[in-house]
Amino acid sequence: MQMLFNPLSATLIAVLVLLLLWMLTHRSGFLVAIVIVSLLLWLSATPWLSHNVQALLERRAGEAFAESLPRADAIVVLGGTLSPPDASGANANLSAAADRLVYAARLYQLGKAPVILISGGHEGDSGATDAESVHAAALLAGWGIPASAILTETESVNTYENAVYSKLMLDQHGLKSVLLVTSAMHMPRALATLRSAGVTATPAPTDFEASGSGPSGLFAWTANPAALEVMTRALKEYVGWFIYRSRGWIADDD
Repeated sequence: MQMLFNPLSATLIAVLVLLLLWMLTHRSGFLVAIVIVSLLLWLSATPWLSHNVQALLERRAGEAFAESLPRADAIVVLGGTLSPPDASGANANLSAAADRLVYAARLYQLGKAPVILISGGHEGDSGATDAESVHAAALLAGWGIPASAILTETESVNTYENAVYSKLMLDQHGLKSVLLVTSAMHMPRALATLRSAGVTATPAPTDFEASGSGPSGLFAWTANPAALEVMTRALKEYVGWFIYRSRGWIADDD
């Protein structure tokens, strides 16, 4: 199901279906449709469009300056920051979203909250013994964050579960208000989901990517894999918002 919201997969499936229909019916309309679908894929892979679609999400992320954020009872960091060590025992690999951990550590060092709650379980079939949040906690401890100031939520595998299980842990420890740390593009859906789960959350976004006015000139309209990857992640957020709203995981007033 998820591949249908991936521009590349959706386009390839559509082209194959349209080619089959054209071969069976010899109707020129199917060839026109193939051209239109291919153009949509090209647009999705252009830096200009992917930048602007991403920027729409990031502009809704909230305050980006750590010093300006209010104090809270806890800092909640959402998963996706690293992959667990492999069978060789090597260190966990930081992902492109590892800025979340760096920013959480900075907020703690600024005295914005006395506790960091890391939310993230076992994603996919990694075969890892420990949840992602356990490895992230070890990394924070290595950066000088006291182990007594770190809580790990190890059950969640998606944003909705991040919210539900984090709420349970926060209640258990008597923590009311939080600074929510996640990537700027992910923040609108994540913040709405946490608030709908009953968490009093203030956005603390990081990992901004769509900075400046964006690409220009010929490069802006030259399709490339990096732009398509950005568009795929952005569409995941828009589609995810729609799905979460339809399931009642995001309240109507968010």
